[in-house]
Amino acid sequence: MSSISAKFKLSVIVAAFTLGSSMAVAVANPSTSAALVRSAKPTGSITWGITTQDESLDPGVLYSTDDNSITFEECDSLLKFGTNDQLEPDLASSWKQTSPTTYVYNLVHNARFWDGNPVTATDVAFSINRLSSPKLASPLLSLVQAGSIKEAIANGKWQVIIKLSQANPIAKDLPATPIGQVVEKSAVEKWGSAFGSAPNKVMCSGPYRPVSYVKGATTVLDAVPNYWNKAALPTFKQITFEQVNDAEALIAGLRSGAISGTFDLDARDAITLEHDSNLDVQFVRYAGNSNFINPNLEKGPLANPLIRKALSLAVNRSALAYAIDGAEGEPLKDMETPALFTDYRSLYLAAYNSLPNPIHSDIAAAKALIKEAHAQGTTVTIGIEDSLTSDTVSAELEAAGQAIGLKVEMVRLTSAAFDATVYSGHCPSYDAVTGYWAPDFPTAAAEIVPPLASVYSNNSCYFSSTYNALKAKWTASPNGSETQARATIAMMKLVADDYVYIPLYADPLVQVREVSLTGYTETQVWEYQPFAVELHFK
Repeated sequence: MSSISAKFKLSVIVAAFTLGSSMAVAVANPSTSAALVRSAKPTGSITWGITTQDESLDPGVLYSTDDNSITFEECDSLLKFGTNDQLEPDLASSWKQTSPTTYVYNLVHNARFWDGNPVTATDVAFSINRLSSPKLASPLLSLVQAGSIKEAIANGKWQVIIKLSQANPIAKDLPATPIGQVVEKSAVEKWGSAFGSAPNKVMCSGPYRPVSYVKGATTVLDAVPNYWNKAALPTFKQITFEQVNDAEALIAGLRSGAISGTFDLDARDAITLEHDSNLDVQFVRYAGNSNFINPNLEKGPLANPLIRKALSLAVNRSALAYAIDGAEGEPLKDMETPALFTDYRSLYLAAYNSLPNPIHSDIAAAKALIKEAHAQGTTVTIGIEDSLTSDTVSAELEAAGQAIGLKVEMVRLTSAAFDATVYSGHCPSYDAVTGYWAPDFPTAAAEIVPPLASVYSNNSCYFSSTYNALKAKWTASPNGSETQARATIAMMKLVADDYVYIPLYADPLVQVREVSLTGYTETQVWEYQPFAVELHFK
């Protein structure tokens, strides 16, 4: 999620390194480079519209786009994704890979938690290791496991060593995701299970600090006085994240000025605001969430691959993408969005275009499969999170089922009920659940490997020795190599051929904001970037 904000424009060059190399990455300390120091004091306030909000302010238990976009304003991480999604320093001033399974991070010495205590290696190691605790039951465990993180070790006060259980190409990116967000160890131990339950029971080191939290309504953050990182000072005195539950209210708030901006409006609604002279509307096509169905492969009618394939053939992806996002929407042939195909793009696109899922429905072929499976009249229950787009998606899936002789029943779930279903660690109680996935890092494997890495995210209950063998080849391949690209493609093809997912459409990235605001452009990992540090008044 995830899915699931801004890049600091630091004038540093990060040396690329391949998996297994021992090349050091030496960078300037962002807090002391004079050319980068900001001197302006925070001014004014903004209200940012969001559509979901979770149960906690603890970054260790949150794995969805809106929640992560809030915690990344509050909690610094080891590394961060820059304006071009490259890795840059944050709490770590430099880092290196010393073996295929070992990364070493050297910390800045001047970072401070809000209570004035220094951010040390002990806090960093504790923050990473707690994500694997069964007691915490963090949904981020799937990302920990996707990166093969075994443990983090404090080596003195200012150095952290991350050990992997095996070499893993994506491990290098994880310190810039919620895996790398740091909380104060002593505060977690002091408040126990209450940590994150209220503004005065969370302790991070970021540029903004929560001062008010009303679950399901608002989270208010104030700029932190004397924030340690002078290159990334807060630009606003206060940010209010306000939950808005329907598109009409969000649009009305944007038009009236009650809402300063949002990332959560679907493109079709955002298009209606393009001619409003008080608003700036931005789109990045094919770069947002991938939306799909997780069929239950363990039990129920969709355990039959013929019925899975039939339902996939019946969905009119092109029409659904247009209904949700207008001309900015893109039908998907796979869960993987082609915007992630940067390196070896022609190789990836050729493989993607050969996948079996059509962008238009093929009702005749779907009916033939239903007949072959003797499944006419079968009921298929699909759980869906109640959202701005759930009505449109539900109508399309019900119509697709009806067209081929299936009775598709959509079950609306609150955000809490949906999270309880998809993060339970068990196969869903429905025949399928809808899903969406925002890339955790900007590589082609970002929407294949993490979702299948853990029982907490593998909602299709897909367990395949063939997939595991392909993943092992991918894991062993040099980072950024053609061998790795071909291994990724092999996994992509297998997942598509097995109908592990029924892909639907890809959203564009959408940002609507007051014309008085400038300074931040969304990227594919926007939810892991503190956008409110980069965003500012003109």
